[in-house]
Amino acid sequence: MTISDDVVKQTEQCFKNINAALTEGGLVMQDIVRVRYILPIREDFEQSWPVIRRYLGDVRPAATMIVAGLLWN
Repeated sequence: MTISDDVVKQTEQCFKNINAALTEGGLVMQDIVRVRYILPIREDFEQSWPVIRRYLGDVRPAATMIVAGLLWN
């Protein structure tokens, strides 16, 4: 129950979790119509793109990518 510091591993795990939830509900990735990617570092998207493309490349949902830097106290 730990989260990797590696953004590619995080992206892969997110899609595994999404796929498991969809499967449990009797759905598949092709049923996805909308996605939102929220990243703290803009450059992380480029690293994550191959994983995203592997899972959603044929699906082509409406997508929004937001860069939302983290605030530290």
